[in-house]
Amino acid sequence: MRPPRFRIRTLMIAVAAVACFIADASLATLVLLVAASGVALRTLVCQRVVSAPARRRPTAYLLTLAFLYVPFGWVLWEWCWDRRQVFWLQLWPVLPGFVAGLFAHPDDTAMTRIAGGTSLLIIAAFTALGSSGRAALMISSLVALLGACLASYLVYGFHLL
Repeated sequence: MRPPRFRIRTLMIAVAAVACFIADASLATLVLLVAASGVALRTLVCQRVVSAPARRRPTAYLLTLAFLYVPFGWVLWEWCWDRRQVFWLQLWPVLPGFVAGLFAHPDDTAMTRIAGGTSLLIIAAFTALGSSGRAALMISSLVALLGACLASYLVYGFHLL
């Protein structure tokens, strides 16, 4: 088996992503999600002839994002935009992995990094599961939605403290 080849551009993007993640995990997670969403939308919209297997991964990715982040919409509900509300709005990209980040709670930087990494792993796992077929897409989307609703309920309890 031939080892994978890396291009300089790919390595530079990876180094920039890791550096951004070290500096600010919430911002890095948001940038990676937006970039991957742009690639997924470009794949779905801009290509003229796309086979069904080629459409599965972008569709699974976008559905996973929707089902993981919509339950955390309560961040936008409250209209008193004080420092605390802006803090929760900045944490929105890492909220799906926030429960895992609670293990490092006294250290906010470590908590945000763990939550961001966990969020990316959750998105990658549900995208991989959902891209294997229609039934798998429905099941992985429902599991992602139920898990995100439970995590949102727990995180909202911390928000009220």
